[in-house]
Amino acid sequence: MTNWEKIVKKSTRCRFIYWIRSLFPFIFDMIMADNKRPNQINYFLMALNDPIDMLWNVKHLESPNVAVDNYKKEVYTAFTERVIKPICRKVEEEIRV
Repeated sequence: MTNWEKIVKKSTRCRFIYWIRSLFPFIFDMIMADNKRPNQINYFLMALNDPIDMLWNVKHLESPNVAVDNYKKEVYTAFTERVIKPICRKVEEEIRV
């Protein structure tokens, strides 16, 4: 009973998301397409943070920083292209109107 926090953390890890990273842009698109689900971006971004612990243990590269930095760039690019830019375009359209 005293280890419940560790058990919950271990059983709810989303490290598997690293292996489906090519789907990130499409998942962002699905979240953004439904006006009733914008709060899911927050949960998805928290899940995207889970693989970073795993990447710090990489042994096949010179430094784990390389793997972590590449993953962060991939997430940042998908988020920028599929979330930030569309929001900026909509805001700009509204301002022009």
